[in-house]
Amino acid sequence: MAENTKDPKNITTESSRGVPLEKVEQLMNKRLQDAKIEADKQIQGALVAVFGIFASIISFLTVEFQFLKTLNNLQQIVGFSLILFALLLGFNIALDYLTKSRLDNGISTQYKYFIAIISGIFIIGLISVYFGNDKFTKQKKINKKERYLIANKLNDLQLRCDQKIEICNKSIQLFEKSILKDIEVLNMRIKLLEK
Repeated sequence: MAENTKDPKNITTESSRGVPLEKVEQLMNKRLQDAKIEADKQIQGALVAVFGIFASIISFLTVEFQFLKTLNNLQQIVGFSLILFALLLGFNIALDYLTKSRLDNGISTQYKYFIAIISGIFIIGLISVYFGNDKFTKQKKINKKERYLIANKLNDLQLRCDQKIEICNKSIQLFEKSILKDIEVLNMRIKLLEK
């Protein structure tokens, strides 16, 4: 029987172990299909991760530009950027976790480290926003006080100007009266001279 397996012309229906070749072919076909299914799952998982990363980058840039338009405090901009970055990084890690959990039975502990890093970035962002907001609020209060002082000074200046204008108007009226009296006196003298 050993001679039959070495010569390709004399192939029998049994392998060298005594298992029929049809069963070996079925087993090989089943393993090949299982490998194809596993490869398809891995490709799908990789595609989901790639699309998730793409979506999070686009979201980050879009939202970041909107923040840059509305915020004028650097600390707040940095804080909101860190918060948004942490959320989108968490989204990517969650996608990776979901795709790998479908494929693998055992999930590594690396996700604990990622969660700790994401939480740290998020907390730093919150602290930055808080302190940036505190400074901005103080600046608003200072600006409000300055506007109040300026408004008071403008009101005082307006009152003084109004008083001086009133005094000038009275002086002009008195001057007009005196000129009119002088004109009357001159007209009388002219009439006297003409007679």
